[in-house]
Amino acid sequence: MATLHDGLQTILTVGDTNLVCELEVTPPAIDGGDPIDLSCMRSGAWAPMYARRRKRAGPMTILVSWNPEVYFHNFAVGVLENRIRINVNQLMILYFPNGATLTFWGFITKFEPQAMKEGERPTANLTIQLSFLDSSCNSVWPVYTPGTTTC
Repeated sequence: MATLHDGLQTILTVGDTNLVCELEVTPPAIDGGDPIDLSCMRSGAWAPMYARRRKRAGPMTILVSWNPEVYFHNFAVGVLENRIRINVNQLMILYFPNGATLTFWGFITKFEPQAMKEGERPTANLTIQLSFLDSSCNSVWPVYTPGTTTC
């Protein structure tokens, strides 16, 4: 398995919308959770543990450059369709530099602007949570499609 040499061109689409300009993308973590403690008074010197069956997806974070119109798109509910909105479950596709994709359903939980500074472009953090549910509330697992190029 080849490794990526550069993270450039890691981008996300949300519904039918491309994010304005991704600067940093942190894909979701896969968390197996804490182990199940199986110890009892008779366990001896070592506490036996067992792995959980379910996994959880951690939040995905993206640092973006932004524009004040994002407030209009989020606060003017129902005015514009196909825009990025907070707490709206949507189909998302994460594109990796090697052509691989991760397609999943999720929702933006937070849009957090950073300090506006002279001589620096405005940035904001987006936090996204995978929902594992489509728009009809059917369980849908993320789909990973391998890339075809090497980086």
